Amino acid sequence: MAATALAAWLIWELTEAHPIVDLSLLKSRNFVLSTIPFALGFAVFFGVTVIQPTWLQTRMSYPAMVAGFVSTPAGVVSILMMPLITRVMSRFDARITATVSLASFAVTFNMRSGWSTDADFWTFALPSVVQGFAASTFFVSLVTLTLNGLRPAQIPAASGLSNFIRLTAASFAASITTTAYDSGAAMHQTRLAEAMGAHGEALAGAVTRMQAAGYGAGQALTAITEQVVRQAYTLSLLDIYRASAWVVLLAIPCVWFTSRAVGDSKVAVAD
Repeated sequence: MAATALAAWLIWELTEAHPIVDLSLLKSRNFVLSTIPFALGFAVFFGVTVIQPTWLQTRMSYPAMVAGFVSTPAGVVSILMMPLITRVMSRFDARITATVSLASFAVTFNMRSGWSTDADFWTFALPSVVQGFAASTFFVSLVTLTLNGLRPAQIPAASGLSNFIRLTAASFAASITTTAYDSGAAMHQTRLAEAMGAHGEALAGAVTRMQAAGYGAGQALTAITEQVVRQAYTLSLLDIYRASAWVVLLAIPCVWFTSRAVGDSKVAVAD
């Protein structure tokens, strides 16, 4: 039903004299090549934003408020950087600032890919500082590139279509990320269980030491199982961070196939 509706919508929009969504914008190289990193960058940002507090609360036993505080530096830095970024954008090519933003997102995800369950609050919060810097330049830079070269009459439609694509990508990312998180955890749990089975003596020794500390046999095995599940979900999260870093890095070349644009200049009119 969705595929049929999409086909009917495309036919309608392509044949209508005054379409609600102007698909002719997809003929613009600047628009397409800027929308790709815009959508991908926002998608991975949204996906990891959904999954990170889930992991902190369910696997690290962080209260909801503390899990939120881990991401707080991103918002604070973004707000503080905004006046400076506005001035910088008036002097630099938006392709440069967009590249710096996407690279900063990659650095953020790479920093998070080294987390462990022994890390403290500040280890979790530090990458959010870099993320705040990345977010402060991301939207302004990519919007500038997306609208560059369009006629003034096309700008409202272009802005709407770009936002639609970006938000749709984020919706898919949320579903894909949560599915990958659970699927990856199941895979890692299986591998960890296999590794434990291959080292049965070490496992038996751990159970013995826990029993000596006052655990019952069942309690010891339950505690070990909980730790295995915890580590499996952590490994799955780290895999998502590594993949996210590569996604934003691979999106950077698209930026450099667009035309030069400066943040405070009026949108250039296409020939």
